[in-house]
Parts: sequence; C-alpha cells; structure tokens
Amino acid sequence: PVGALSYSPVPLTEAVVEGYGQTVLVTGMILGFLRDLVTGGVSPRSVGSILMIGEASGQAAAAGLDSFLSFMALFSVNLAILNLLPIPVLDGGHLAFLVIEGVRGKALSFETKMRWSQVGFVIIMGIMVLALSNDFLRVLGF
Repeated sequence: PVGALSYSPVPLTEAVVEGYGQTVLVTGMILGFLRDLVTGGVSPRSVGSILMIGEASGQAAAAGLDSFLSFMALFSVNLAILNLLPIPVLDGGHLAFLVIEGVRGKALSFETKMRWSQVGFVIIMGIMVLALSNDFLRVLGF
C-alpha cells in the first residue's frame, strides 16, 4: 500500500547514528520554532499546553505505533530543550547561574538567586497561562 512503512534490522551502531541524526534535526526544528516565536515569525497562538499535547499524542497513536513512538521522541527532545533554556527555576537557569559565578569568580548571593528565581517563576507561569488560554480558545472555536 502507498505510504506503508517497512522495517529492516540494522546494526546497533547504525541505529545510534541514525537516532543521533534525527535528534539533531528535531533539535534544530524546535530551536527554529523558538527563534521564530521570539522574533514574531510564529504567532504566540501556536503555543499549546496539555490539551494540545494530548490531542497530538492521540492523533499519533491513531496513526500507528511508529508515529506514536516518533511523537514521544519529539516530545522528549522538546522537554529537554525547554528545560535547558536559561530561565531561572529551570535547569538552564541553574547552569546560567554557574556560568555567571565562574566568570565573576565568586558565588551569587542567596538573595540574588532568589530574586532571579522569582522572575523565572513569573516567566514560566506566564507561558503556562498563555498555553492554557490558547488551548481553551481552540476548544471553544476561537
């Protein structure tokens, strides 16, 4: 049938190389989306939350196991990239603190870390409100 997939066994090293290549490709796509989101090339309305994730995973599952596993891999890479953004309260924010401390040659004060973490928390909450609002507006047909 048209569009049918076939599978053939490949050596482990080839599978790892292919997996790495796909991860690099997906990472580039996600970073491009984030860049476009920040620069206005993509509408903030395209950001979704758990409702959109559930809908997309359901569609992927309905398309078959291979589509579902591909979606799960994409989702995992997406979460990893988002977690590494330099926003305090995320792992990327903690890495940013470490880099700043390394450049300065001394630790940031507890108060400074707390203030920036509060800013990061507000940013994350804002993103969550935007994503949930977009999902509810989509459900309501707007």
